[in-house]
Parts: sequence; C-alpha cells; structure tokens
Amino acid sequence: MAKEELKETVIEELKREAKEELTQEVFAEGEQSGEQLKIVNQVIKKVKKSKTLETIASELEEEEADIKPIYDAVVSSAPDYDINVIKDRLDNM
Repeated sequence: MAKEELKETVIEELKREAKEELTQEVFAEGEQSGEQLKIVNQVIKKVKKSKTLETIASELEEEEADIKPIYDAVVSSAPDYDINVIKDRLDNM
C-alpha cells in the first residue's frame, strides 16, 4: 500500500507543478498580448495623425524595426483600423 500512496503523492505533486507552470505561461502570454495591443492602439492614433514611422518610433521610444510590422499592418488596414484585422495581419507575419 505504501507504493500506491507514494505514487499518488508523486502524481499530485507533478499535477500541481504542471498547473503552476501553465498558469505562469498563460499570465506571461496575456501580459505580452496586452502590451502589444497597447502599442498597436498607440500606432493607430499616430497614423491617424499622419505621423511617419520614424516619428512614431521616436515618440514611442522604440526601434523602427520593431514598430515597422505594426505600422505596416495599421497602415494597410486604413481607413477602418479594425483591431482584429490588424492582429490577424501581425499573427500571420
């Protein structure tokens, strides 16, 4: 019977560790997604004001190369600037 109890204890510990790890991963992905959404919305506002990629990157204190995919997706979604269309374009890059 001791082997069964040990086996159950090990299984429960592995489940707990897996759940904790998964929770941390999901939280990190959500945090990253939220940050990207914030940048996308900022780029949309700046594109609507006819600002250039260079200006937007400077104002956001980001590298142009990092902002360019977002900028391109935003510009190509004009004049609607549908966030779902922009996210799809970014996901497919």
